[in-house]
Amino acid sequence: MTVLRVATYNVHGHKGADGRIVTDRTFDVVRRLHADCVALQEFVNAPAPTGELLLEQWARRLGMHAAYAPAFERGGEEFGNALLTRWPIVEQHAHDVSLRGYRRRVVLEALVVADGVALQLMSLHLGVSPRERALQAQKLFDLCSATRGAFHLLLGDFNEWSRFSAVSRRLSAYFDVTRRLPTFPARAPIVGLDRVWVHPRGRLLQTHVETSPAIRLASDHLPLVATIDCS
Repeated sequence: MTVLRVATYNVHGHKGADGRIVTDRTFDVVRRLHADCVALQEFVNAPAPTGELLLEQWARRLGMHAAYAPAFERGGEEFGNALLTRWPIVEQHAHDVSLRGYRRRVVLEALVVADGVALQLMSLHLGVSPRERALQAQKLFDLCSATRGAFHLLLGDFNEWSRFSAVSRRLSAYFDVTRRLPTFPARAPIVGLDRVWVHPRGRLLQTHVETSPAIRLASDHLPLVATIDCS
């Protein structure tokens, strides 16, 4: 059995519960996940002190490969979705799934080959409006239907508060999904906005939320971790 450990984590622009922006804190959370693949949302890919872009620095320090797609601006900064994987990225694409009149939303797609198995990875942050998410759920389904990957992993902040959502209705026939474990707000989580959807069905093994005093301080979300059988 080939078991993969994947995670999704909304880093909130590296802004912690204390209001401070400290990139080393979010990096340390990611490092301690020990994941084969991590999807990051609200990632501000600013230059690091070394002169590298921050995601490039993280990938180098972790010995991983990286992809990034800008999404929207807030407070003069560019926020986007990112992926870190231990496998080389064969292809990457940024798909605009925005609805006119709403904040720009982008799905970052990467194709990797893990131990001979083609994986389609997506890092995403869906809209806050049910109307947006209904459209985005259909686009996600279409993207998965068109890929060459044997496995599809959708990792991100789905902004879904209800099990009867448009996303669940559209994807549940094709994907298994992690349990709705509370990940937000990090200091006292009550709702599971962060999820991992997996195709084929029957391959999702375990799910848990990583938490500690340091993790609760680093962002307004907690990271969600899943183990998947990709054999």
